[in-house]
Amino acid sequence: MMNSKSFLSLGIYLLSILTTINAQYSLAATYNAANFFDDFTFFTAADPTEGYVVYEPLVAAEEAGLVSTENNQVYLGVDHTTLNPSGGRESVRLTSNQAWGEGVFIADIEHMPGGVCGIWPAFWMFGPNWPNSGLVFIVCKLAIRLLKNKAEKSILSRESTLEQLIR
Repeated sequence: MMNSKSFLSLGIYLLSILTTINAQYSLAATYNAANFFDDFTFFTAADPTEGYVVYEPLVAAEEAGLVSTENNQVYLGVDHTTLNPSGGRESVRLTSNQAWGEGVFIADIEHMPGGVCGIWPAFWMFGPNWPNSGLVFIVCKLAIRLLKNKAEKSILSRESTLEQLIR
């Protein structure tokens, strides 16, 4: 059992660690309904993972109801009404305009679908030369499908579960 002097020493030590941690990080950015779409670029090229998707730019995504803000929340979605869309299902893929080297990242995601074939909602970070320069899956709800892309195969084949994908 720990005596009061040891307990006090441990408490002081823990407080010093917390003070050090607190001093090293400060809030650098907040993304919310007021600024979210200004701080991200909409990816509109062909899907590098060869998915059946058409990534839409901001204006087209707004017009199609794929993105919006309401009640101080950001909505990002996919076309879920068109039956058998020609060329791929309309969706969005966003990349932050800010590059981050290190930090503490907090995402408050109220709802993220998963488990339905053909969807891949994700929140991840990657280096400047993906996939060669690193990748961290923070949230990845991949509905398993046949993997055609070489980069996808090389990443997923080395791991037994998606939860282990940290690069």
